[in-house]
Amino acid sequence: MGDLRAAGVPCETFYDPGIKDDDPCLTLRHYARYQVRDPLTSVYLFCAARSELNYVVSSWLRFNPNGCVVLDRYMLSTYVYQPLKLASDLGMSLEDARRLVLGVCSALPILPVDVLIYLDVPSELAVSRMSKSSRSVDSGSDEYEKRGLQFASRLRASYHEIVGSGEMSGCPVDLGRLVVTVSQNNGQTPQEIYAGYRQRVFSALVPK
Repeated sequence: MGDLRAAGVPCETFYDPGIKDDDPCLTLRHYARYQVRDPLTSVYLFCAARSELNYVVSSWLRFNPNGCVVLDRYMLSTYVYQPLKLASDLGMSLEDARRLVLGVCSALPILPVDVLIYLDVPSELAVSRMSKSSRSVDSGSDEYEKRGLQFASRLRASYHEIVGSGEMSGCPVDLGRLVVTVSQNNGQTPQEIYAGYRQRVFSALVPK
């Protein structure tokens, strides 16, 4: 963000699928995670939160047409998480669950992506981090944390499949003009990892 602002690019960050504590997106997200019992209802609520976020981001971009928006996650996480959850909870095949989720998401005004940064960590490490401290703004234990290592491993495999091919069930997923997969190798620090990818990301975002 600092590099982009120094280059004169207006920047803003938004939390997906919410923006601040009193934002309606967070209310939708809370119900989707903790209140509803029907897994399909949860999918619709997450998509409603994404739709609200798209509206807010689009409004900001109208006033900052050359600006850069950074999200911690976007539609790819929906394409990965929700089909696995539906398949597990409803006994559907993964392919059927993917088609269902894609059908729901197809009604959303999805914003184009320029750069996708995929942070790839071992499933064991991801589960360990979630069990220590949830990064969610909601209180209480997150349902995805409760699903454990096996579910986390399936999530990682799905990310690898989609990021590697750019497709899911024959439907292209908007991964952006540049996909950067970041893995922590050889004990590198976050600063060292960032230095290795900085120029590629910067070049893709800063107007020529």
